[in-house]
Amino acid sequence: MTERKKNKAIFVVETPLHLFSYVCYVLAHKEIKTFTELEVLILAQFSDCHELGQRVESTKLFDRVIYAEPYYENSRGESLKHVMKLLTQRRKSEDSFFGLHPSLRAEDYNTIFCASVSLFVIDIKYFCGKNATTILVEDGIGSYNGSIAKPFSFFDEIVSYENVSTSLSESVKRYAKRCFNLLTQGKMLLHPKELYLFRIDDNVKKVYKSIYLNQLILPVGSDKALLSEIFPHNSKDLYQNSAWIFLSLPSGLNSVVLEAEKGLVNFIQKTKDDLLIRHHPRSNMRYAEEASVKIDYYNELWESLAFHGAISDDHTIFGFGSSAQISPKMIFGLEPHIVFLHKLLRINDSFLGNIEYIVRELKNVYANPEKIYAPESLDELNSILLFLQNGEQIQIQRSSARGMGCGF
Repeated sequence: MTERKKNKAIFVVETPLHLFSYVCYVLAHKEIKTFTELEVLILAQFSDCHELGQRVESTKLFDRVIYAEPYYENSRGESLKHVMKLLTQRRKSEDSFFGLHPSLRAEDYNTIFCASVSLFVIDIKYFCGKNATTILVEDGIGSYNGSIAKPFSFFDEIVSYENVSTSLSESVKRYAKRCFNLLTQGKMLLHPKELYLFRIDDNVKKVYKSIYLNQLILPVGSDKALLSEIFPHNSKDLYQNSAWIFLSLPSGLNSVVLEAEKGLVNFIQKTKDDLLIRHHPRSNMRYAEEASVKIDYYNELWESLAFHGAISDDHTIFGFGSSAQISPKMIFGLEPHIVFLHKLLRINDSFLGNIEYIVRELKNVYANPEKIYAPESLDELNSILLFLQNGEQIQIQRSSARGMGCGF
């Protein structure tokens, strides 16, 4: 009879990138399997999550894979409401949680791995591992600029805010969390011990305090083959044959923003008619019915494609400040042309501020920062497109008029 392992760890998966990071971690720390039972919990909120879970199971890298349905709203004020309910109606909240997740057990885990601290992670910690060690793992942009610590569900102060860009509302939220911690005697703290990132440099070290930063290692040899079993790269040729890639916004944004995005796609296509559209994981494939648009229907993990050579320094990647625009450099050391389009949307200033911080930090780590662009007008974008396509000199004409009041 096989002896039961003494410890138990849960890896909370809310996006495919989370799982990619966890697989890299376990492959680099294989000794953990000798004394710890490893359990993957996938929150079923992204497409193909069950197929992804089945591929993980087939590798035997983890001992068990389970699923959970999303059960809380992503609305303003939901975090505070949820946390208050945990504190004031513990028994009712506990019964509701285990009623929704019968495969989970109270105080069952010694270690909780998470990439972002959502309300789901808070519930896991509160009900299933109050004394568990928490380990944070790569989650794209938010891991590098400190945004993972900004939600009201994350009460631990691991960020050096004097080195991080914050809006007025984020500053107010931070002080509110401090007061909340004092009133609740720190009951909602996760006490994260370590943060694992694919890239650690001086800029990242300035962002964090009171937490150990450790390197995530990309696998090689047979381990790389195992990673490929979980994250296939069948669309590799599609990307190698598409010089320009447009990363779409998620669904659920207001119609003005989505119409502006569509206008930008049409604008760029006038210069490059074989522009490849990569839909956001939480997108409804809104460009699928447009015959003139070239679309990636494979929906494979971006980081896996870059890992297997589908993305190169010669690519141009258009987007609005997504993790996919920074991961080629931060994880794989690649330097494609990056065109940030956030200034061409009618969006709030706090969002703009966060993206501006990302642009600056990415330029700091690029060997050739001139490959990073952030146009402020359609004229400037057009000049960049002509340069990228034909090598024409960029003509920058700043205007006081910004956003998409430019003829779309």
